[in-house]
Amino acid sequence: TTNGEDNLAELRGMITAVSDFVPPSARKFSLESGGEQLAAHFAEVERYERDSALRVPEVEPLVAYAGSLSAVGREELATFTDRAAARLEDGDGPLRIEKSMGLFVVRAP
Repeated sequence: TTNGEDNLAELRGMITAVSDFVPPSARKFSLESGGEQLAAHFAEVERYERDSALRVPEVEPLVAYAGSLSAVGREELATFTDRAAARLEDGDGPLRIEKSMGLFVVRAP
């Protein structure tokens, strides 16, 4: 399994707005790039996607995730917490965070 380049884009955007966090979008292997890389070594490559979404109704899980990142310091986390809380209060229900993931099935030549 692997993640797509847009996995957790909403949450990553909220974090990059307040910190020096650089999302791992420049991965060498992702759902978008992995097929071509695998095709160089296998006769058949199939990609299966599973897009879904997280619905986060409370600020605490968002803060815990942001706080686990080394690029997010105390001041940045405080700003993130305020902004995330405001976004939840201003929104229509839980924050929706898109997930992009899938898997590859390969067969040897």
